[in-house]
Amino acid sequence: MKISAYSVLLALVLALTAGGPLSRHTVAIAAQTGGRTAQKVAMAPDTLAYLDNQFCADELCRHGDWRSLVIVDATSQWRPDELVEVREALLALTAALADAGLDAQTLLAGYRLRRHAGEFYRPADRWVAAVHHDRGEIVLADAVFMRMDGFYIYHEFGHAVDRRLDRALTQTYTAALGMGEGDAAPSGSWIRTLTRTNTYELTADAFGIYVGTAYAGMTPPAYGETPVSVDYERISQTLAAALAEVAESEVTLSGH
Repeated sequence: MKISAYSVLLALVLALTAGGPLSRHTVAIAAQTGGRTAQKVAMAPDTLAYLDNQFCADELCRHGDWRSLVIVDATSQWRPDELVEVREALLALTAALADAGLDAQTLLAGYRLRRHAGEFYRPADRWVAAVHHDRGEIVLADAVFMRMDGFYIYHEFGHAVDRRLDRALTQTYTAALGMGEGDAAPSGSWIRTLTRTNTYELTADAFGIYVGTAYAGMTPPAYGETPVSVDYERISQTLAAALAEVAESEVTLSGH
């Protein structure tokens, strides 16, 4: 018999809480299907309470279900303060896309956030975050919540937005900068050496700067290699215009 994972979850939480306070609750069980053994996943009660009662406020989540945005399993565990920061980032992202004429829930349906324990996601490359388009996961390591005022979250969503727009955001943004194929980014438009010749990273950085500073009050990100000549205002304005142009094209093509 196929069992609803949500039904099992609810029943288990009620059973556990009936006996009094617990330090940790088992809050998710994968239904036993296809011969696979059900797996118990522990989550701190304060994390569960925040997810169930606050995370999806303001219609943030599709169908009001935080599972549409956040992964919780044995290797993806969250603290409430981290989820607060993620929620604020998602609200800023939603507002930025709405102002451009795009619906975040529709455009980014299927992408979810995974928490990775450890300072880096890929220590050898010093990656603190990454997006896996093939499985719709944005992975965030410890450093995401320790540095750059949320910039890494906005940056990775920039990749997701660009991917869902068939890379039109990168094409439009770099064209607005006057870049031709193989050109390096002009002075003042980049914050990392890598992005001078990597247009996808350049655009994701610009998206992160625009959404974070304009919608969340984020301090503009600066690396040790960031030139003093960087023009954050120009980056934001150019990205915003490019996003609006791409969104208008999307609406025209969809016939709405």
